[in-house]
Amino acid sequence: MANKEIDKELQAKCLCPGCPSYMDCGDPLAYCLVEEVSKCIKTRQGCICDTCPVWEEKGFENGYFCITKGGE
Repeated sequence: MANKEIDKELQAKCLCPGCPSYMDCGDPLAYCLVEEVSKCIKTRQGCICDTCPVWEEKGFENGYFCITKGGE
């Protein structure tokens, strides 16, 4: 994970654990708020980024932040 403090309020709104592609392996949540991608999520099994309040609040347009830097 990048050496940046993740905004705890935004992280609390994160929907990553409910995503079909999500795998719990100790990585931080809110992939859209960190600069690195997951070390364990490797396959696209569905994306719910566009339903996430963090995604909307930040004005993002892409998904799959867990797999690609900055989304698709």
